[in-house]
Amino acid sequence: MLSHHTLTNPSSGRYSLTESAQGLSQSSLALLVHMIRHEQSTRFLYAALLCHPEIAQSPQRDYFKQALEEDAAHVDELTDQLDPKVRQQLMSNSEHIQYTALPATSTTDLCQPLAASGNEDILQQLYQSELAAVGACRRLCTLTLEQDYRLFDLAYRHLQENLLHLETAADLLAQQRSI
Repeated sequence: MLSHHTLTNPSSGRYSLTESAQGLSQSSLALLVHMIRHEQSTRFLYAALLCHPEIAQSPQRDYFKQALEEDAAHVDELTDQLDPKVRQQLMSNSEHIQYTALPATSTTDLCQPLAASGNEDILQQLYQSELAAVGACRRLCTLTLEQDYRLFDLAYRHLQENLLHLETAADLLAQQRSI
């Protein structure tokens, strides 16, 4: 599992994240990794929702596609903050799963097991993941306020979008439970 303190460099042993990152504190870097994981998780869950046949015909389909694209952009923006060595290590880590957008008509192995879990289960996971992403964004905003304006701005923009995603996920979950 990826440690928040060190990553293993296959060629030279271990190196500290603070030594290899672009001037980011270890706390900031740990939060970036945490945010990347949650953004990837929500991206995966939006893709999973798009696999459901009833979503393909629903008005929420466009929202899920937009949220998936926003979360993909968040992952790119966040990983761009990392030193290339750290980014490469993070992306190649065996427990780090790269999620890709899937079309609503996809019949890949990913969609088949998720279709059985139902929208409410996926929406609950989505809500929890968006909640965790919001928490990480808030912590990073607090940590970087008046310290690193570039990273604060990035975290604040992501916080605003993730708050909207969280609110929408809560609304959709409430609608699903009332059916």
